[in-house]
Amino acid sequence: GECTEIRVQRLDGGYNQIVVMTTDNPGSGGTTSSPELSTAGKEHLTQGTGKQLGDRLPFEWRKVECTAQGSETSQPTFQPTTQPNGCESVCQAQGETCYVPAWASPCFTPAGGKADCDTFAGEFCG
Repeated sequence: GECTEIRVQRLDGGYNQIVVMTTDNPGSGGTTSSPELSTAGKEHLTQGTGKQLGDRLPFEWRKVECTAQGSETSQPTFQPTTQPNGCESVCQAQGETCYVPAWASPCFTPAGGKADCDTFAGEFCG
């Protein structure tokens, strides 16, 4: 697969973005790939948009390079930010419980609590 950056514009004019892995669709002859987005990723993209989790989001996308994390596994990466560090100092003031410093909008409240926050290598403060 390849990696795709997906971004959704928030009501404040900024963007929520995430990088996801694409998978080949069986039977397509290898010419079509589909980005795979987790529920926690969709929650992140939906924040601040005025939409609900079940709503379709208008989005922009582009192919990006996948980088390796860990010793043997290639994983998608999130775009770095210049946001200040710390779940308590940044996210709790916004009423959020997970801080993912690599996200453009680093604060969200994962439905699965700490386990979902850990999925994104986040700092849980809930």
